[in-house]
Amino acid sequence: MKTVSYDGPDCKSKELEGNGPFNEVIPGWAAALDYIDMGWFVLPLHSITESGVCTCKAGQACTKPGKHPLYHPKDLRNGANSATRDRGLIETWFDNRWPWANVGVALWPSELMAMDVDPRHGGDESYDRLVDAYGPFSPTLRALTGGGGWHDYYMRPDGISAGGNLPGYPGIEIKVRTYVVAPPSLHETGKRYRFDGPPNRWRNPIPYPESLQQIPISQPKGKKGPLDMSSVKVNTRNITFFGFGRHLSDRGISDQSVRLILGALNHTYAEQPLPEKEMSKIIGQVLQPQYRRPSWTPGPSPTAWALYEWLMNYREGMCVDVSTDDLANYLKVSRRTVYNAINSAKKWGIISVARRPGGWSCYTPLPDRAQELRSGILEAELGIFMEPSPGGEGGEDLTLFSSSKRF
Repeated sequence: MKTVSYDGPDCKSKELEGNGPFNEVIPGWAAALDYIDMGWFVLPLHSITESGVCTCKAGQACTKPGKHPLYHPKDLRNGANSATRDRGLIETWFDNRWPWANVGVALWPSELMAMDVDPRHGGDESYDRLVDAYGPFSPTLRALTGGGGWHDYYMRPDGISAGGNLPGYPGIEIKVRTYVVAPPSLHETGKRYRFDGPPNRWRNPIPYPESLQQIPISQPKGKKGPLDMSSVKVNTRNITFFGFGRHLSDRGISDQSVRLILGALNHTYAEQPLPEKEMSKIIGQVLQPQYRRPSWTPGPSPTAWALYEWLMNYREGMCVDVSTDDLANYLKVSRRTVYNAINSAKKWGIISVARRPGGWSCYTPLPDRAQELRSGILEAELGIFMEPSPGGEGGEDLTLFSSSKRF
């Protein structure tokens, strides 16, 4: 269902005073740019008006006030599937078109997942029991919602492909193939989402705890897994093929392979195959740049590459003693973005870091590894491929496998 944007003068989210978004006063567009520097995909959401209702056309009748995507026929037609890391598009959305918009983070393409704890449904008590049974858990990035709950951000492991509820723990939802409302968004209570703790103590998302991976995630009754291709119903063909095509593209599958795979699936698994013209239209949408990652990702974030380039230009191949404050100044980003860029660059091996007394660090660029990433050698290391897996009585399901190798 399409929603209508609201640009009236009484939009409450224009005000950036009071309960600040990042525990400091910054606008939503700045937060969105910080997120894409962290490698996250973002999208604009409706917000809350002065009268406390959603900015969408439904207003007071809206069932998800301030939490659902905005719409634009040119570049925001597919909700969370339109999430992007394109800086120009982010500025168009948040700075020019909807400066009052809430900020959403698309979890799947960002390689994230989130634990949504809602005290209104007993989530706080369930979380305490979860910690007693499987914890304690290492601290991760936590965003406090305006409704008294919180979102714990985690790096998504390869084995988790769908979200849902944790059986026996009401009020806790695991979000995977969706988006979360992120700081500094405005909640219907009038409070803003914000990260827990002062800015200099924010934590990076950690991998989802192995102990929690033992708990099966139950999907809503009657809902099949997102990649169940055993039988594609007539009324779900378009969204199924679009979602599966995005999944392939996000995993680094080439454009030509995506076309061949979706074409084969249409003729093999659809109860009634789509006409070739309609299928070509879906494939064209899947392969639009704003709907997928750049071809070199997964890999270092854009700011991590900027850090690497700065080190190479400053003193090629040599160790550079510099503080994070100076790096933030040189790269013209926030300290938090610098921390995430350093971690991303270290993770992918394009820099090494040696700690110095007094809070300084020495950063060394590693051009050999950087060249590997840029020349496409990483494709062989990722080991991404398609192969059939045993299905039900109807035959075989196509399952996407990826190497367990982590970087």
